[in-house]
Amino acid sequence: MRPITMLAAGALITTPVFGHHSDAAIDINSLVTIQGTVTEFSWRNPHIYFTVETDGEDGEPTEWTVQMAGTITFSRIGWTRDSLSPGDRVTVGLHPARDGRQYGLFDSIEKEGGVPLPTSTNSETGEIRFVAPEVTATATTLEGKWMADGSAIESYVDGYAGYTRTHLRLTEKGAAAQAAYDEF
Repeated sequence: MRPITMLAAGALITTPVFGHHSDAAIDINSLVTIQGTVTEFSWRNPHIYFTVETDGEDGEPTEWTVQMAGTITFSRIGWTRDSLSPGDRVTVGLHPARDGRQYGLFDSIEKEGGVPLPTSTNSETGEIRFVAPEVTATATTLEGKWMADGSAIESYVDGYAGYTRTHLRLTEKGAAAQAAYDEF
């Protein structure tokens, strides 16, 4: 009975561990372009996924799975759950899986007829580029989606984190906490 009690007590006081996977299985230095038809579009977190059916090298249909960032990242640049639909003809740029699977990390997309959808990836470096949507209204509250100026972010060492640290105004207590923080 005692081991079960100890196990239960340990489970109750243990804090959850939050983690994320690595993109080490992706060849970020390669960019593959595929053309085909969207068969599924899954607007969800932590990643948006869609599948594209293409003609394989042997002429048989091949299905590629494409991983994107989460919904909040793409909604900030103008995507919605209706941006892609099954049946859409697309040309997709992606960073392929190293093991040869038909799987890749999203880079760019263009719908049939040359209609590009907005992207948040710098295709030259593979780094996320936050692109603010065009301002069409003013705000009277803090409600809504707020974006930093993407052109300013890219000029900072550490990208968005460097931008935030440069423009952050701390209280005296916040400055003391920051000075005492040891990231190692």
